[in-house]
Amino acid sequence: MEVPFLNKEELLKKLNYRGIVLTPLLNKAFQQAQNTHQEQKRDDGSPCLEQHIYPLISDLVDSFKGQNCPEKLLIAGLLHDVLEDDDATTEAEFIRSFGQDVYDIVKPLTKERAENSPLLPEDRKREINAMMLEKISRAPKFSRLIKLADRTNNLASIITTKDVNPEKFKRYVIETKELYLPFAKKESDYYFNRLEQLLSEFSC
Repeated sequence: MEVPFLNKEELLKKLNYRGIVLTPLLNKAFQQAQNTHQEQKRDDGSPCLEQHIYPLISDLVDSFKGQNCPEKLLIAGLLHDVLEDDDATTEAEFIRSFGQDVYDIVKPLTKERAENSPLLPEDRKREINAMMLEKISRAPKFSRLIKLADRTNNLASIITTKDVNPEKFKRYVIETKELYLPFAKKESDYYFNRLEQLLSEFSC
């Protein structure tokens, strides 16, 4: 299994192939994602944009199979970590730039700074994630789909990353089995199957 990786040019080619038009607002979301994440690295040192953001968008497109993936979902997917990671973007500025509807999708996906500290013990992170998933279960449908795409990407990345923190690895596997699989079963056959497949490949 390879670590997810996709650059912007490859993603744009895929969107074009699927008939998804790069509207001004979608293009603006791409620019915002780049501004927020261009210097950000994942645990293994890979660039966040190419290992997380762009593969997540590609996966959302795939989840709609023969249907067109809604533009608002793609925009929110590109921006799903902006409020959490970008101190320069306030909530008011986000709403002015991308609208209340997109904000309402992204906000439930956003952890408070104290909830996102790398210094927290793994059992506390699991408690926070369980509470967040419960909150997201009552959020807009697009929030729920993005959260499943986010977990799928993160699980694929952590399973294939060398020298990962074993406690973090254990937490991701347990969380996925106990929390995300039941959640996905209610929300999306596509993500339920993807998560099951990832866990089975790990078990092998």
